[in-house]
This record gives sequence, C-alpha cells and structure tokens, in this order.
Amino acid sequence: MRVVIKVGTSSLVSADGSCVRLSVLANVCETAMRLRAAGHQTIIVTSGAVGMGCMRMGCPRPTDLGDLQAMAAVGGMALSRLYEQAFELTGGRCAQVLLTYSTFGSKEQFRTAKRAFDSLLRHGVTPIVNENDVVSCEELQIGDNDTLAAMVATMVDAELVFLLTDVDALYTADPGSDPSARRITRVHHGCLPELRRRFAAGEAFDPREVPSLASYIALEGGHEAAVASAGAGSAAAVAEAKPAASAGAGAGAGAGAGAGAGAATPAVRKTSRHRKDHSGGAAKAAGAAPVRSGQWGTGGMGTKLAAAQIATSCGADTIIMRAEDAHNIAELVADIVASGTGEGVGTMFAASEEPARKGHTRWLTTQTPLGRVVLDAGAAAAVAEHRSTLFPAGVKGVEGKFNVNDAVDLVDPLGETVARALVNYSSVEIARIAGHSTVELDSLLGADARAKSICTRENIAVMRRLS
Repeated sequence: MRVVIKVGTSSLVSADGSCVRLSVLANVCETAMRLRAAGHQTIIVTSGAVGMGCMRMGCPRPTDLGDLQAMAAVGGMALSRLYEQAFELTGGRCAQVLLTYSTFGSKEQFRTAKRAFDSLLRHGVTPIVNENDVVSCEELQIGDNDTLAAMVATMVDAELVFLLTDVDALYTADPGSDPSARRITRVHHGCLPELRRRFAAGEAFDPREVPSLASYIALEGGHEAAVASAGAGSAAAVAEAKPAASAGAGAGAGAGAGAGAGAATPAVRKTSRHRKDHSGGAAKAAGAAPVRSGQWGTGGMGTKLAAAQIATSCGADTIIMRAEDAHNIAELVADIVASGTGEGVGTMFAASEEPARKGHTRWLTTQTPLGRVVLDAGAAAAVAEHRSTLFPAGVKGVEGKFNVNDAVDLVDPLGETVARALVNYSSVEIARIAGHSTVELDSLLGADARAKSICTRENIAVMRRLS
C-alpha cells in the first residue's frame, strides 16, 4: 500500500518560530520506516521551509513574495538536512522532490514525476515533497500543502493520506466552548461538497435536519447519542477545535464524548478495495483542544476538507489527526489493512467507491478549474452516473473565462461540482450555444463549430455521484 503523510508547518515549527519540533519530525520519519518494514511505501509531504528560513534568519514571516521565496530557499536546505539526518538515524534513505503547479498542469510532466516517484519507492527511498516556492509565481502556486498532498496521492496511486496538523479532528462544534461537541469519526466521500460549503459559511445545523449529511457522517459515541446530547434547543456546527479557555475545558469536552465509536450509517459502512468494514473500532477521547498554528501555517480545516475531496475522489482514504499522534500511524494502517476499522483517531474521510482512476482521468482531477459549466438536472445526472458526453442542450450557463482544452468544473443546478472536464469550446462559445441542439451549432458558431459536444466522456473525471 502507498501512504502519503503530510506534516504542516505548525507541527514542525514552534508557534513563536524560535525552534524546530524535532520530536514530531523524528516520529514521522520513524513511522515511514516502520511502514516500509511492514511492506508499505511512504511519501512525506512537508511544510516548514519558510518557517525554517525565518528562524535561521531571525525574522518574522514576510509578506513580500520575493522575501518569501528567499526564506523558502534558506529554510529548504535546513529542512532537507534535518530529514536526511533523521532517516540516517533510523537506517533509511530519503530524497528531496520539489514540485510546481506546472508539474500537474502538464500531462507529460505529471507522467515524468510519477516515474521518478515509482523509481524512488522501488529503491526503498522515501520521497520528501514540497512545493518549489522559489520558482513558483503567485498566480501559479498550488498554495497549500494539504492540496499538494492530495495531488501527490492522486499522482502515485496512494490508498491512504494522513494530514497531520495541530487540530486533532473535525468536530460538530467547538469542543473548547460547547460541551455537546462530538468528534466526527468518519465522513463519506459523497457528502464532502455539502460539508465544505457549510464549514466555509460557518453555518450551524442539526445533523438530523440535513439528510445529505446525516446519512453519511458517523459521530463519536454514536450518531443518535451525539444528536440527543446537544439538547433540543441547540444546533451542532461543524468546526475545527479552537483553543480552550483552559486545558480543563477542552479535556472535559472530549471526555464526555464516550469511549466507543457508534455504528456508522449504511453509507459509511460501504467498503473500498482494501477495507472490510468501516463501522467498528474503539474511538479515543478527543482530549484537550489544540492550539492554532498562528503565523506559520498557510492551511486550515477548509483546505483539509478540499484536499480530502481530491484524495477520496481518486480512491484514497484521508485521515486528519494530530501530528503528535504520528507514532500511531503504523498501527492504524495495519488495522485498516486487516479489518478496515483503524483505532478511530482523528477523522477519516472514506474514499469514493468508484473504481480507482488511472491515467488521463486521474490527471484530470489534479487540474485547477478555470471556470464552471452549469448543467441542468438531467445532464448532471447523466454525467455523474454514467460519465456521459456533455452536449450543449444540457447546459444552462457558464461561469468564468476559459479557452478550448482548459479544465472546468461541471456543476449541477445547485452549484455542486459533479465532474471535472476538458472543454471543446471557450466560455464565450459555450455561453452562445448553451441550451441549443447540436444541429444548431453551425448556424450559431459558423466555422468555429469544431465539435458536437461540450466535452467527451474520455475528458470527464466524475467527482461525485448524485445518488
């Protein structure tokens, strides 16, 4: 099994930027070696270059792009040296791999990078991956390493992604201030778009009143118990853990959650190719609410949800957990392989049950959409369920500006993404032919009527089923 482990800046560099948290880095490297001994292959996606550079130079995190690139160059060398030393102490070998936006934008570069990963892993070398901030311009950056980890997982056909951070899980509310908060133990791939939307909007909601979420989320202590404990007059809000007023407040919130993970809903119990069942497993108490990352991190729970959607859509289970718990990863992987349960640490986002994508469609999922094509309900269902070729008659509108062969998101009437595709027409042309039949294309576009479809099925990667 291939496993991607992402460790964030806030986990590697102290909040005040004065020192490196060597215990976390060493734990991650030791975990990679333990996984290798068990027959697995590991890729580490690391943040921390800018933070390390600022620490070496004795300055706060800059805002100027050139200064950020300079700090990344200084810190990148120091960070690589620490990883190399840690692997030497554990008897392993590692290699630095720096990727850019264009690595994923070009199909040829994508394939070339994949070959390099395959070769390194075949030789028993652990790739240490980061974005090449020194040459990445602001307009063409991947931006955060949660997304980078998901894109790397897509590239190397990984089956598990661990996003290590200073947040121990996704919660129904802030456990530092709401004693009814419960850790979300498992989330089905199908509800991630709705979960992301509600999290971004900061909306409060009762899981019982949101069918699109209630049927696909498992809570610590069982779904019914968690809902009942919230009280008739309160609503649960999806939130990441925030700093508690005191250590006791966070611990109390976690301790009240109960010791066992309740039975997951039928949707969560469905299995993927390497899991037998997702319904069981003892869940640990949430513990004290962690401290936020402060000035050093570029991600947040929003980027982790976005990364989880990318990774799970390509068949990789994704787990958000505290970096301090990295020593548990080898046991978690063993449990998942053996029984499909794990130990219930953090929040697991279950992979899509679609067959794992290969080649062109897998590459498509890593492309940054330059616009959106809005479909009617019938066309959205045909694309989502059958990966059908999209014709102009099924299009209601277009958003953004893009050209021929650009990547776009195909969205349903509610604005939810159902697929990513390469288009045969520009945004201007699609706006002109939207809702029309193919026999009208010549009269509408004249010599520019180069194809009968907006996009063909081989250029469509389904991101979400509607049923």
